[in-house]
Amino acid sequence: MGLQLIQDTEEFSDQLEKRITRGLVPSLLEELKKEFQQKKPEEYLTRDEVCSLLKISLPTLNRYTKEGKLKKYSLIGRVLFKRSEIEDSLILLEQ
Repeated sequence: MGLQLIQDTEEFSDQLEKRITRGLVPSLLEELKKEFQQKKPEEYLTRDEVCSLLKISLPTLNRYTKEGKLKKYSLIGRVLFKRSEIEDSLILLEQ
């Protein structure tokens, strides 16, 4: 695209409006849609649910949290785990 000299203010205004509405605004809207998609609320799991999900015993779960492999949260005396963190902690082993 070459350099174009516009002397008329009305023509300049029209050119600017076209560039904004055809190029800039749609691309900005697409970027904003990607950034601000509705996020689903975090799901918290109890110790029993985590044990069932991972097919491990409660002592194993306690060991994993003590070793820092899993992070636990406390809410009014209940121990909870974030499902996303449990899923992220799983490691793919190549065979």
